[in-house]
Amino acid sequence: MRTVIVVVALTSAACLTPRSMMLGQMAGPIGKGAAEIGVATGIGYSQQATTVPGTTNNTTGARVWTIPAVEGNAHFGLNDHVGINAHFSPAGVQPGLKITVNKSRRAHFAIMPQLAMGYVHVRSAAYATGNTGSTNESDATSTSMFTFMAGLRLMVSHVSGFYCGVGGDFIATRAISTPTVNNALPSTINNTLQLAIAANVGFSISLGWVRIRPEIAFAVQPWLQSGRNFEDTALSGSGGFGWALLPGFSLVAATPTNTRDEGAEDDERKVGPTDDRDERDRRDRPEDREDRDEREE
Repeated sequence: MRTVIVVVALTSAACLTPRSMMLGQMAGPIGKGAAEIGVATGIGYSQQATTVPGTTNNTTGARVWTIPAVEGNAHFGLNDHVGINAHFSPAGVQPGLKITVNKSRRAHFAIMPQLAMGYVHVRSAAYATGNTGSTNESDATSTSMFTFMAGLRLMVSHVSGFYCGVGGDFIATRAISTPTVNNALPSTINNTLQLAIAANVGFSISLGWVRIRPEIAFAVQPWLQSGRNFEDTALSGSGGFGWALLPGFSLVAATPTNTRDEGAEDDERKVGPTDDRDERDRRDRPEDREDRDEREE
């Protein structure tokens, strides 16, 4: 007898929670009507241990390599301080609002609240093919996973091209597994609540309208709480730990910066020291021109 078994990681209680990792953008504004659209890719590694609901010292674990790990980002400027951001990741569609709180020739600071909602549906089963050629299906299970995430990121970027960010996310997942053959068993519901803290460091290189941004992202999950409902029995557990690492790069297409914030334009143009520009600006002030004209007379 020849057996083919399909194994799906999402059906286990220790499945890895989908998360958003890459940043892929500067803290400076891009201006009203300007846009940036980018794709981030890299090699991701995630590891997570979760306490088995109903126990105090039993855990389940999962480790996943992702090659390539892919995320996307789209940003549209509303004015010189605010832009609408949409991030696409395994956590789902993640809309956000990037707010640049300062104007500077050298560095920018921004905050970005975000939400994410995602949905995954998988079906797993075991198939046995006999000598007669007939195939029998067993242990068929349909699993749906819903993800909700809310968080805040703090971002800093410098005129040199360096940028970094740190943020925290609250992640809630609900996985419902239902047997699909003869309904032999009731559905199992797994709920997980987590807190994730992530940090990003990158560098932006401008080549015309293209931005290349190598970046490394690291995240930890210091707190996890899980629960399971099965056959009218509710079990809960608290404890566990998770972390993830994603080195990669973003390839971004950008329209010309349209902002009165000269520092934001410098972020993208990568101009040199500003001392000479500052001196020219001082000479062009009306009061300085009047003094210069009096001396010439």
